[in-house]
Amino acid sequence: MPMIHSKEKMCGKCYGIFDELFEAKCKEKPELIPSTVPLGMYHCPECGAMLVAGFQHPTVCKGCNDE
Repeated sequence: MPMIHSKEKMCGKCYGIFDELFEAKCKEKPELIPSTVPLGMYHCPECGAMLVAGFQHPTVCKGCNDE
């Protein structure tokens, strides 16, 4: 049976599992877009992470945040 990891420990860009994650430095704020907008899922124009309208930008690992 595969091991299931908590998404709180998963980087929102590279999907690696890390002990420490950070707020993304991106200016993109998908939580400000109403989830009723047909945009749905899209890539952050700054870092490339997959975002969902109506939800916060995912936290990222140090490597992805420093890129």
